[in-house]
Amino acid sequence: MDKALLGYNFCAFAYGQTGSGKTFTMGTNYDKIVSSQDMGFLPNSLNYIFDKIKELKDEVEYLIKISFIEIYNEEIKDLLNIKT
Repeated sequence: MDKALLGYNFCAFAYGQTGSGKTFTMGTNYDKIVSSQDMGFLPNSLNYIFDKIKELKDEVEYLIKISFIEIYNEEIKDLLNIKT
C-alpha cells in the first residue's frame, strides 16, 4: 500500500469460481460492526490509505481516483456508479 501513496498505480484483482469466497475476501459485504481483521481487503486498504493521508496532510497533497468494476459474462459493470 505504501507504494500507492508514493504515486504508483495499484490494482487489486479477484478471480475465481462462483462461491469461492471472492466477495468475503475483498470485503464488499462486510458489516460495520465487525473487527478490522474480518472486514476484508478493500475496506482495510482504504482505511490504511486514508489514515496515512491524514498523517501526511500538512506535507503532501494527494489526488485519489478509485474504480470498482465487476466483469461477469463478458460484461463490465461499474460498481461505484449508482446509475447502473
